[in-house]
Amino acid sequence: NCQCMARVMARCWRDGKALGLHALHWGLPCALHLTMKGAMPAIRPERSIILLLLAMLVVMMAVTGTFWLYRSQQASANWVAHTLRVESRLSAMMVQVQAAESSQRGYLLTGRPEFLDSYNGFDRQWRRDLATLSQDVRDNPVQAQAVDGLDDLIARRSAYLERAIARKRAGLPIDPSIFTRGQILMAGIRARIAPMKAREEALLRDRT
Repeated sequence: NCQCMARVMARCWRDGKALGLHALHWGLPCALHLTMKGAMPAIRPERSIILLLLAMLVVMMAVTGTFWLYRSQQASANWVAHTLRVESRLSAMMVQVQAAESSQRGYLLTGRPEFLDSYNGFDRQWRRDLATLSQDVRDNPVQAQAVDGLDDLIARRSAYLERAIARKRAGLPIDPSIFTRGQILMAGIRARIAPMKAREEALLRDRT
């Protein structure tokens, strides 16, 4: 009887141990799963939408900033080109008037018509060039008014050049006062062009 009792107890102990290991094998992962599930809740749909909207807002701000920077740089480049174009036209106008003067003097001294090539080119071109300059500064009333004054001065200088050339062609003596008045007009043209260039430079600094 004692031996039978001992065998029964040993078998119960083995069955209990196996049952405990089985529970440990299946229960621990389940417990860990439940613990992790409770520690890391799923992101709610409304929160996902908010995050998506924030990401889109950041992208839109970046695109807007890039576009604004591009437009700003483009505007600055346009104003630089505008200033350089106006200054170039003013310088070219001054060079043309001076070339016409030199052409006239060469003809008056020699009587040779080929010396009038530069003058003839100036006489044909200066009104068109001044009209183009007027278009370039039409958005600035001060500069537009200065161009009108420059037009008057160049027209009068051209008239004095033509008058002396006409007298030379006709074999008539040249009145020295023509040269004096021409010199005064040239000084006026220089005095008109210099502040126009200075204003363009000032406008460029303000706009960029």
